[in-house]
Order: sequence, then structure tokens, then C-alpha cells
Amino acid sequence: MSATAERTGFPVRAHVILRSDDRILLTLRAARMAGGGFWQLPGGHLEPGETIVECALREAREEIGVCLTAEQIAFVHVSHVLTGRGESRVAMFFEARAWQGEPVNLEPELCDRIGFFPIDALPRPTVPYIAEAIEHCRRGEPFAVSAGGQAVSRARA
Repeated sequence: MSATAERTGFPVRAHVILRSDDRILLTLRAARMAGGGFWQLPGGHLEPGETIVECALREAREEIGVCLTAEQIAFVHVSHVLTGRGESRVAMFFEARAWQGEPVNLEPELCDRIGFFPIDALPRPTVPYIAEAIEHCRRGEPFAVSAGGQAVSRARA
């Protein structure tokens, strides 16, 4: 990198896969919002001073009212997402098979519905990079690069 080149930061997101047997919880993005009508996992952006695990725990609590501990979630996948606008983001995925509380929609202004769906038969439409990441998780692939809904590379642990 040249001395005058600037490094750029990019968003980091944490997503939580609540798994009950072969079903996972998804939320339906509110129709009135950008990207509305797409299914997604609970999750959101990392806040300043927060660890990625703290972010995952916070997002689960804020969005669906589920209490998790760091011991109840396991890292399962990371995606480097390249957007159609030439931007990059990193999305980290954690899975929980046990939690406290019954999942409920705590953000009705952002989410129209929540529900459990078979992991091998996701509802349509699902946010492309999230659908890809879920498939990578099913195959035990901890890393992928995603561009425009198409995985461009991946590596196995």
C-alpha cells in the first residue's frame, strides 16, 4: 500500500442461528423498509467497544427477546460480503441450540414476522448472503466470500 493510500473500515455484523433440531429461526424484514419482504437471521452491526460475541448476544436479546450466554453460542461461519456498490462487509454467524425465553418479535417497526423453518428449505426470498452462509454452515464450511448473491470462494477448516 502506498504511503498516501487510506485504509478503509467496513461494517461488521453478527448473526445468530437459533437452531431447534433441523429448524432455524428467521425474521421477515418489514415490507416498508429497504430490502423489505426478505427473510433474514436475527443480527446487526457491531457497536464501538463491543466484542463480536457481545454483539450477537445483544442482537438476540433486542430483536427476539432471547437471552443467551457466550457459552451457549458457537462460531460457525464468517462471510466476506462484497456488495454491488463495491463495498465490503464481514458477517459472522453464531449458532445456539439452547437459550432462555420464547422468541418474540420485539421490533415490529423493523420486522413483520418471525418463525422457525427447516434449515434445508428456507422461505423465499431470503437475503442472498444469509442463505449462502446458512448453506455453508450446513456443509461445515467456516469461510466464504460472497458477491451479489454468488459465493466466489470458500475454504474448509
